[in-house]
Formats: sequence, C-alpha cells, structure tokens
Amino acid sequence: MARFQNGVIYWSPATGAWPVTGRILDQWAGVGYETGPLRYPTAEQVDNGVTIEQSFQGGKLETPGANAVELATQNPGTTAQEMIDEAIFNAQQRALDVADVILEAVEGGRIETLASDPVTGSPTTLPFARGAGDIFYADADTANVNHGHNGIFISTTETVEALNPTKGVQLTDNTTGNPDGTRRTVYGPKMMFVNTSSGVRANAVFFALNQVGKDYNSNFAFNKRFINGDAYNCSSLVWAAFQSASGGGVDLDQEPGGGEDATPSGIFPNEIVKSDWTTLYP
Repeated sequence: MARFQNGVIYWSPATGAWPVTGRILDQWAGVGYETGPLRYPTAEQVDNGVTIEQSFQGGKLETPGANAVELATQNPGTTAQEMIDEAIFNAQQRALDVADVILEAVEGGRIETLASDPVTGSPTTLPFARGAGDIFYADADTANVNHGHNGIFISTTETVEALNPTKGVQLTDNTTGNPDGTRRTVYGPKMMFVNTSSGVRANAVFFALNQVGKDYNSNFAFNKRFINGDAYNCSSLVWAAFQSASGGGVDLDQEPGGGEDATPSGIFPNEIVKSDWTTLYP
C-alpha cells in the first residue's frame, strides 16, 4: 500500500494495483480496509454522473457522485442521496436519464445561487406593500449559499413566508419584526406585484394563509413537485400560491420572453424577480 495526498493505492498479487479515494475510501476504511470483508480493490472508481462505484474482491461500494454532492451543497439541509432520490422521481416523470436531470439541476443551481458568497452590507427596513398579493425578494444566506428569500403579503404589513427548518411556514407582522419591536429589516429588498387579476391575487393570499404551520422544505432544486404539499420553501410557497389561485395559469417560473428555464424542476427566489409575471415597484 502507498498513501498519497488524495488517497491510497493498494496492490495484491491476485488483484493488481488500484487507487481508492474520496468517500469510497472512507467507507472502505470503516469496514477494515483490506482486512475486512471487502478485501482488495479490483477496479478503478467509475462515476456515472449519479453515483461513484468501485468493485472489491468481496463486493462493491457506492457513494453519491460529484454532481449530486454539489447539488446538496447548493441546497443546504439536504443530502446528496436525497437529491438522487428526487432526481430519480423527476426523471421517471419526464422520461429522462437520471444523470441528465441531476446535471440540469446542478447547472441551473449555479446560475440561480451564489455559493460561498455571503450577504454583506447593512439591512434596511422591509417596505410595506401596496396591497395584498404583492410579494418581495431579499438577499439571504443559508450555509454560505445566497439564493435569496421571498414572501407574499396578505395585507400591506403582514406576510406569509416559509422561513427555515425550525419555523416552517409562518405569518409575520413586519411592523414589529425585530427583537426590539421595531420594523423588520432585510437585505436588499425588492418589492413587486404579480401581473394578474385582483381575484387571483386574493386567492393566492387565501392559499398562503392555509399553509401556515406547515414544515419547511430545504430542497429548492426540485421544489415544484407539489402545489399542495406538506412542506414549502420560500419560493415554492409563492409559486404554488399563484399556481393554485390561477388554476395553473400564472407560472412565476416563466422566463422573460418565454426563454429557456435554467431550473425547470425547481424555482429559486431570484427567478420570481425575473419572471414575466412580476413587475418591480418603480
């Protein structure tokens, strides 16, 4: 055996020499290396775009591939295996290859998120809305991933938001949002209205209010799986509210001018800002 910076190379007369690296090495170490039931490696690692596999004399080890790991990093609170499971379901629904779905999601996530780019600057007061059904965007960090935050106003001062795994979906009074009782502050707020009828906006508010108390969903990459779900993140809640309110007619994930959607299986907060259906306050 020879040890290197990124792994080891093991040799035996029966198997020859093969490198073992990364999470496969960690798994193999956990069962005793070559003295354990798997014995010596018999082939190099193979990354099929979904998982990384390596064969040993006593069996095979498998771990999520690099794209699945990156996808989980883009969606803090998820695991790579959870992302693979969601990609498998999505691929079945769309008759696509699982590896292609994961690649599509991770490339879209690179566009819609700013990894390792924490929010800087000073917070400012969240403006009051012009009316119920308006929405806002604000910069927000989760584990050094800035994919922003959305909420829907149910009055000029109150919002419904999917906040985080601890709080879930909550009704927030933005007149007393800070711990000292002063008005709520956020980073880089953008206020907007949805280009639809007052009836659709009212129905969207009704939908959002009915989700209060539900759990938080950390998965943005595949957050369009359900409209009426058991858990939401901030952008999926706003998207689902208008999808439900309009009978599917208002899709806040619609790209400007009908352009190609970078993340067709999910909607990120920044995509709502860019949607054909939204207009920023002047």
